[in-house]
Amino acid sequence: HPKIIKYIEQMLGIEYIVNDGQVLVRDKKAKKTLPYYMASTSVRTLSDLHFWLKHQATKNSILFIDEPELNLHPENQIKIARLLVKLVNAGIKVFITTHSDYIIKELNNLLTLENDFPEKKALMKEFGYTKDEILAAEKLKAYIVKDGGVTLVKTDELGMIESGFDEAILQINEISNRIASAVEKQTV
Repeated sequence: HPKIIKYIEQMLGIEYIVNDGQVLVRDKKAKKTLPYYMASTSVRTLSDLHFWLKHQATKNSILFIDEPELNLHPENQIKIARLLVKLVNAGIKVFITTHSDYIIKELNNLLTLENDFPEKKALMKEFGYTKDEILAAEKLKAYIVKDGGVTLVKTDELGMIESGFDEAILQINEISNRIASAVEKQTV
């Protein structure tokens, strides 16, 4: 999994180093090395995954992550979705729970890229997707837990049919639009 390990470090802009049993973090931009405990929360959070991949994970390993989006900027939540698919495509079984619309939308993009269509190659290049980030529908089992029940999410050529967040997103967008409209009327 060296490429996946490197992906984590590139995503964070750091390098994990172990020196005399002490974990250090080298910030590639600032060119500084800090003790692990002084690193950002996201760097500390992903270190466990990094070291597990580097020293323990094998094909058919199982990885459970509860809310991988915690402490991550939205850009890194999107990158985490890509990382999860890289892991699945490397033969690791991944189970997550999430409340991140960013992760769900990116997983959806990666599912949709499984289709063959004329602009696929150009879009993959433009947005930086790699072949190991394409998610085959048969490798995904998604469930929505709502109102005390569990529902399997169905997929089609456009990805997951329901995300579980659609109603909340529509509601907050409607509220924002109505408030903005009321403010604009006031200032006109």
